Amino acid sequence: MEREVIIKKFNKYLDNHSKELSKNTISSYMLDITKLLKHLEDKDIVEFIVDETNIENYITILRQENYSESTISRVFSAFNMFNNFLYDEKIINQKVRLDNKAKKVNSTKDLVIFTREEINAILNFTGDSFLDLRDKAIFELVYAIGIKPSDCIMLTTKDINLEIGYIKYKSGKGTYNTVPLNSETVNALNNYLKALNTFETKKDDSLFISTSGERLTRQGFWKIFKRRQKNINLNKELNPTTYRNSLAIHLLEDGISVEDVREILGLKTINSLKVYIDNINNSKKVKLLTKHPRNMLK
Repeated sequence: MEREVIIKKFNKYLDNHSKELSKNTISSYMLDITKLLKHLEDKDIVEFIVDETNIENYITILRQENYSESTISRVFSAFNMFNNFLYDEKIINQKVRLDNKAKKVNSTKDLVIFTREEINAILNFTGDSFLDLRDKAIFELVYAIGIKPSDCIMLTTKDINLEIGYIKYKSGKGTYNTVPLNSETVNALNNYLKALNTFETKKDDSLFISTSGERLTRQGFWKIFKRRQKNINLNKELNPTTYRNSLAIHLLEDGISVEDVREILGLKTINSLKVYIDNINNSKKVKLLTKHPRNMLK
């Protein structure tokens, strides 16, 4: 079967599972498999995908290219979904499940957490270009409320009310979240909106857009973090996950309960931070706005 046919059928297969998968997940899976096909060149796709050694070698290449472990895990999920598709289409004779054997986080040395000084440096934008104002607003917003990348890129200008300092948005789970914003975030969003309102190529009411005027994609969102890491010469890996993890730890250090942090960040569990949390005294219970770590940064 031609590769073009396989990829089209796989896309349709994912669409048929749209109740189980979000649009962003389907898009990411398609990108993962498309990247795999490009890597294969003239190799037989079926022989490659069912051979665990081939997959391990491919994953090694991704790690050498500094792909995050969360992305690697998603790639494995895409491979397994692709294998299910090949089996259902009778292209392969038996299902093959591939497991991510990456080392689990087992010490605080393995967990990337930014200090408050590093967060201050990340948030300290000095430029006033459209991209500077947009990126500043994104970093302030994510650190303020821990919003997920998939939810952040779906925000519209109607979701925020800066006069009273609130944001109301629909999460990927379909629930609505109404969250108060600190003054630094309100100021950053105000400055960005002034620039956004003069942007002539703006396509719709998306809050965060690219220079082409279109809504930011997940890939574009991640690139903003990587660019910031490079611009301020951070040695630690800056991405939405490490940034949100740092917020979680700072909130815990300031007395916000574990359950409240889980709810703020929209996590099912916070087991990924358990090693670090074990060393934190989180007995104090304080309000988010009065004890938020952003208030401590000058």
